[in-house]
Amino acid sequence: MRKLGQKYLQSVQRAIDVVKYIAENQEDGVTLKDISKKFSKTPSTMFPILNTLIYAKLIQVKNKRYRLSPEILRLSFCVSSNISAKSVAHKYLEKIAHELEGNAHLGLLSEMSVIYVDRVVNSPRGYTYSNIIGMVASGYRTGLGKALIAFQGDNFIREYLSREKFEKLTPYTITDPDELLEEFKRVRRDGYALDRQESTEGVSCVAVPILSCYPYPCYSVSIALPHSRFLENFDSIVRTMTEVAEKIGEEMRRLEV
Repeated sequence: MRKLGQKYLQSVQRAIDVVKYIAENQEDGVTLKDISKKFSKTPSTMFPILNTLIYAKLIQVKNKRYRLSPEILRLSFCVSSNISAKSVAHKYLEKIAHELEGNAHLGLLSEMSVIYVDRVVNSPRGYTYSNIIGMVASGYRTGLGKALIAFQGDNFIREYLSREKFEKLTPYTITDPDELLEEFKRVRRDGYALDRQESTEGVSCVAVPILSCYPYPCYSVSIALPHSRFLENFDSIVRTMTEVAEKIGEEMRRLEV
């Protein structure tokens, strides 16, 4: 067993080393021959490792040249910006929670789900989870998730719709893939996402992606309100959330330079 465990550890280490090597040559990419020569292994030995890394979405291959995938680049960007994003966004969460009298959230896209990174509560009644920070939620039924998924690449959206297991939490939850695709198109067109009682009956929200230097957003910001007030003040809520997301994005861009 010890020898078997050591063998797997060596395979993991070799895969890590391959990723690092590809990262060092990201601009031009590397071929299977380059990788085999670098690690003094036959192509038949290295090929399964490369296929595993492709399956894990850590690398991609085009014209027989391997490069890091957009997914690993996005994840590395999210990790490097996580602390600054929360510190920048928190004061704006406080602002919109106070002005709109609702619960404000900052969400992070992780693989195909959304993680609640920060939250400011200012609701007359506790209509959402109390310990929400760190919670992972399906993207299709949250404003935060829709705002992020809609602004990823078309390939990401197609894969998301083919892989996600849709569950109808309320009578209003959208679970039809074709309907969700149209919803994502609307979000991308209008610049904001809606959760119309899709997670919790009686509660709706507006969410906007935070666009920084990276091509695809990692973060989004939302406000959750009683559905009746959401309907009464819809236009002003959208304007406020759009302005806040733009300001957070501007501050993050300055930090990223």
